[in-house]
Amino acid sequence: MVSRSGGQAQSSSGKSTNKFQSGFGWPSRSRFRLFVGEHEHSLDSKGRVVLPADYRALVVDKGFVMELDDCLGLWSEEGFKEVSAEIQRQRDAQQISITAYREFFSSVSDVKLDSAGRISLPRALLESKGFGSQVVVAGALTRVEIWPADRYQALQGTTDAKAEVAAAVRSFL
Repeated sequence: MVSRSGGQAQSSSGKSTNKFQSGFGWPSRSRFRLFVGEHEHSLDSKGRVVLPADYRALVVDKGFVMELDDCLGLWSEEGFKEVSAEIQRQRDAQQISITAYREFFSSVSDVKLDSAGRISLPRALLESKGFGSQVVVAGALTRVEIWPADRYQALQGTTDAKAEVAAAVRSFL
């Protein structure tokens, strides 16, 4: 296993006028976890992957997993409620079709952490994304992404991506 992580952090409680909380889509709750870093793990024959210790709080009771671009997205129950509320808002405003609404909710699976710190990923999701035996579990701020290792490595660290990140950071410093 290879890990590179800043771990998880929690914001301080209380009201804040921080532009990052109000202007960049931060969760509305006053305390939240941040998930950053990347970890390489093996996927066993039953579709189970060990979550890094600092990510386990995400699914201590229950988590939700679904396809997300070229990977699987994993949310806490609270985080998924926020995502669901936004999908519901978009449906109510007729920004998405009833078909897309149904597709969203029917494609989600719940997962639970076992005593070994693993979650079982649905076989259909693994097959749809072409997972092999090696995965990367990567923090994506308020969610965790689970990637086929080869696809993740191909997308990360490109010169274009690094330049884009650097430009984005410079734009608000």
